[in-house]
Parts: sequence; structure tokens; C-alpha cells
Amino acid sequence: MISTPTVQRNGTAKDVLLEDFYASRSAIADAIHCLQTRGPNARDYYPQGGTAFTRAVEEHTARIHRLTEVLQEIDQIIEAVDRQ
Repeated sequence: MISTPTVQRNGTAKDVLLEDFYASRSAIADAIHCLQTRGPNARDYYPQGGTAFTRAVEEHTARIHRLTEVLQEIDQIIEAVDRQ
């Protein structure tokens, strides 16, 4: 379960929280898009041997997956704050 902020009088205003999380979401989505459109090129790895490119693709895919998980967490936080 993701920890989510509680909108309350002594805390950050709801609109500010949402603005901040939407800005974070946008930056992460941009990073994912950038990675998805700029994957490893086999010509940059073949001098290292037969498995280097496969390993680079697997690592690249894992990075995108981790960012996607963070994006999903931010979406959950946005939904929780927006319901308050």
C-alpha cells in the first residue's frame, strides 16, 4: 500500500499537492517516452560479444518497467488526494 498525504488545514493545500504530483507524473511519463524511443543499438554492443546487446536490451526494458511502476504509484497518490 502506498502512503498518501492527507489533505487538511495544517498541511499542503489539495490543489498544490495535485499540481506537484501531476508535474512529477508528467516528468516520469516524458522519461518513459524518451527511453522507449531511444533503445540500445546493436552496433554499439557487438564488439563486446554475442550476449552484450541482449543484456543491454533486458536492462533497458527493466529501467522502463521500474519507471512505469513509479508512474503507477504517482497515479495512485493523485487518485487518493483527488478523492479528498
